[in-house]
Amino acid sequence: MKAFILGVLSTRVGLEDCINAIRKQQMEKLKRGETYLLYGHFDIISKFEGEREDLELLLEIMASNGVADTNTMIVDELGLNYEVEGCDSIRKAAYVFLKSSRPPNFLLWESALKQIKDVVEFHEIYGFYDVVVSVREEARHNFLNKVSKPLWAIAQFGLTITQTMFTIEI
Repeated sequence: MKAFILGVLSTRVGLEDCINAIRKQQMEKLKRGETYLLYGHFDIISKFEGEREDLELLLEIMASNGVADTNTMIVDELGLNYEVEGCDSIRKAAYVFLKSSRPPNFLLWESALKQIKDVVEFHEIYGFYDVVVSVREEARHNFLNKVSKPLWAIAQFGLTITQTMFTIEI
């Protein structure tokens, strides 16, 4: 199973220590995954891939390192899913969450999202949002033209809301 976990830290003191501890334990105990500090409604995002028991372990790791609240968005494995080769090793500049009108037309979304050069992955998720998109670091300095404007083109296919959270380098 795959999931994206958004988290809120209990304190702003020790942000760097918290993120580094989660990253270290994630690699030691789960052998894979990504965690970033975010600028947005949430403080961190972790990408998870593994068995359900391992998801519980990651949530425990996060809680023991100062994450007070989490929102786990499970990826719909049968839905919209795409990753460029080596996706997990590519530094992310932002995560964009997309909400669609009903019924969604994800086949058209898939084509449009794949045309955005700096999109490294997108997944249909269960939760308030319908799709999570990660964007490579190289898009950070011209995000409006490289990502936002091309995403707006999806509005003709039922995109109603976008929420962008930028990663913070530590």
